[in-house]
Amino acid sequence: MALGLNQLRVFDAVVRAGSFARAAERLAVTPPAVSLQIRLLEEACGAPLFERVARRIRLTAAGETLARYSARIFALVTDAEGAVARDQGFAHARLRLVSGAGVAAYYLPPLWTAIVRRYPELQVQIAVGNSARVLEQLVSLEADVGVLGSEHAHPELTVVPLFRDPLVVVVAREHPWAHHRSISVRALQGERLILREEGSSGRSILEQRMRSLGMRWRVAMEISSNEVIKRAIELGTGVSVMSRALVRREVEGGYLCAIALREPGFSRTMYLACHRQREDSPLVRAVREVAASLDRAAAIPGQRRQPDPPPGRRARAARPDVRPAP
Repeated sequence: MALGLNQLRVFDAVVRAGSFARAAERLAVTPPAVSLQIRLLEEACGAPLFERVARRIRLTAAGETLARYSARIFALVTDAEGAVARDQGFAHARLRLVSGAGVAAYYLPPLWTAIVRRYPELQVQIAVGNSARVLEQLVSLEADVGVLGSEHAHPELTVVPLFRDPLVVVVAREHPWAHHRSISVRALQGERLILREEGSSGRSILEQRMRSLGMRWRVAMEISSNEVIKRAIELGTGVSVMSRALVRREVEGGYLCAIALREPGFSRTMYLACHRQREDSPLVRAVREVAASLDRAAAIPGQRRQPDPPPGRRARAARPDVRPAP
């Protein structure tokens, strides 16, 4: 059995695109040309690689086996290109980063900014998806590196801590705690808590820690958006406990206050993940070196008096427009 590299490239494109037509678009060829290459590859393998189900294609058992090997082959090709490009500062190389939406918005910027500063010729491609899609892209070698909001155990992945972000109590400027530098988590038992929905990583960490302390608490509102939670706090609807990075801009702008928790253990860890077969990739090693150089213990934005907010903001705060869902 002799497999041609060009045929494998076409096969890999079909697997990633999910259809012959989309693969043809990516490869800038016609669909019949793609079909021909797949047919020749199937003849070389002596087995069908795809089956059509309800006008869609699906990998056969042989196709799934070949897909795993083709992903590894082209990952090695990428690594070879990266090794050659390393001495030129990864000029013309491409880094594929992947993460969830929240992680991408609040935690990825320091990492990719540092990467681009060190390797200005490197092309950085960032993909955002849900947790399942992030893991799928890492495992299938579609992405080089991922940043995860929790430590996902997967036999194909290597996961290392990237940095730790403390949980802080977030209150409005007018709240009695606004100028406190720290506070006990037990004080939250008498407050109206506004939290993300159950199952979110930040809330899970908070509740596990509170249970370990034998605490009771009352969730007054559940909101699926961090931005809406911050707006509700700003309007005086309640208080929350969030990762420090999520409220950094609002605290620095003087719209919210972040207060450290006195008890230890209230923090969220971000993880850097890659496929085990990519651990020795020059590009992945370079990303790890940049990540290790990041400041992992940035101070909580100061609680000093900030400039007054724009006119009318206090007046609006007296008329909350965020209400609990019915």
